[in-house]
Amino acid sequence: MSTLRTHVHSTAGLAPLSSSSGSSTTSEYPFCALEPSSGTLTPFASAANALVARLRLEAGLGIPTINIFLDILHHPSFKLEQLTLRDAVEIDLAVAAHRCTLQRFREYTIPISSSTSEPVSGPWSFKEVPYPILERIIDAIAADGELVDEPIQYQIPLIDAVERWRVDCLRALSLVHRSWTVPSQRRLAARIVVRSPSALIRLLRSPLPGRHTEELIVALDNAWNRGYHVDGSGAPAHPGDVEADLCSLLKRLPRLKALTLKEGGLREDTILLIISQMTTLETLSWHCAHGYPSCDFVHLAGALRSLPRLSSLEINGWSFHAASATMDGPPLHQQLSELRICISPGDMQLYRVGWLLQALAVDGRSTKLTLDITLIGTLSIAEAFRLFPGAREALGRLDTLHIINKGGFVEFNLAQARILLQACSAVRRLHIQGQTAPITEFLDILPPTVEELCFSWFDMWMSPWNLVEANLPSMVRSETARQLRKIVIYNYEIPFYRPPVLVGDDAEPTPHPCPTAQEACRERKIELDLWSKPPDWMTA
Repeated sequence: MSTLRTHVHSTAGLAPLSSSSGSSTTSEYPFCALEPSSGTLTPFASAANALVARLRLEAGLGIPTINIFLDILHHPSFKLEQLTLRDAVEIDLAVAAHRCTLQRFREYTIPISSSTSEPVSGPWSFKEVPYPILERIIDAIAADGELVDEPIQYQIPLIDAVERWRVDCLRALSLVHRSWTVPSQRRLAARIVVRSPSALIRLLRSPLPGRHTEELIVALDNAWNRGYHVDGSGAPAHPGDVEADLCSLLKRLPRLKALTLKEGGLREDTILLIISQMTTLETLSWHCAHGYPSCDFVHLAGALRSLPRLSSLEINGWSFHAASATMDGPPLHQQLSELRICISPGDMQLYRVGWLLQALAVDGRSTKLTLDITLIGTLSIAEAFRLFPGAREALGRLDTLHIINKGGFVEFNLAQARILLQACSAVRRLHIQGQTAPITEFLDILPPTVEELCFSWFDMWMSPWNLVEANLPSMVRSETARQLRKIVIYNYEIPFYRPPVLVGDDAEPTPHPCPTAQEACRERKIELDLWSKPPDWMTA
């Protein structure tokens, strides 16, 4: 090809032969080609013919090659202006790239052979599943939270069993075909769950954790009592082994986006040093089960300030006995879109709660707050607003609020919950959860912007339908919340009661448990849902 390129670019060198050349050519054949072996110049009628002749005479190309070249030139679809090749190397590169494409296609398609004697329809002996469709199928399996049937009693799903089934399914998929291996392993690596120190050791020896891991859940409970042992003996390992291995695991996850820590007994100060360096982290959930972390809350706040992408934060069990009484220093690097706090008793919680509440975004983003005030003690929400004015401003722009009180809304904690709710003047989705059905305590102070109102409770043997029937109709008809579109009453008695439906042609409908409330909601075009599962059924 380089010879052809040389000849094509030397057209200007085809000069007419003069009479002094000793050749028999005349001015009728001004173009010629040289035969190197004899030194003879053979004339041709045109420059084009002379150029092709030089490929044969000077470059030594064979007759079949010349014939193919002539066929190309005389082909009606050949257009010289479309010829962009400048070197034979370009042809070799194009062939190599095409071979790579074919190889990827063969790896990412799944031949499904028929095990029966029936002939496969179509021109091919197998059918192929395109790689994008394969990825969608594996994604659906990896994200499926219903891979295991719910138990009959209470219909509460077994979260650990669901996770094990999901992992087992992905492992089985990776062995079906070589084209399934890589995408299945990537889904396995995307979400990793550690529930014991021994599982932590196995992960450190596995190639699975790495750049494809985006979510890590570590639930070690009391890691010291169930920790490592020396050489299989009963003697416990020295403090710091579990923390060191956990830090080693975190260092292997450069693209981690979500981290959940549920621990009791770890040295949090050691782990915070590594977490503060994880610049890709977007979601952090930290449950300190024993309530006595190894370092003060200000160290946690310092680590949070080092995370530029943090948008969702959950803090539970920190600072039962904190050393510092105030929160100094700048706020978080980025404002939060979601915050979940479980308040612990103690006067110092006033500064922690206020500092965290002011971290909620006020830039127009949708924000969500979950606040567990079961152990609120003497903490005053009004005092927190006074010390942190940004907290009141953030609540004034809150989009979703979930208030939890596992001990029931009575006296002081009820007053604090009402102050908190009154500050959320723009909330659209409101969920109130208590020991008993918290329906009557907040109906008189609902924000006018509420679109979805939810109630749930922890006493699974108490039906709230009498409270719904007695209190909701008047609230709905008073148009206190003009934007209200949906009311949800999460009922733990769902396994024993079902919505009123017709069974068979001659069956009579089951009476509605709250007919007056249902009629009032129908008049306002509000959806009344008495049959949804409580959301805490689906959380680990």
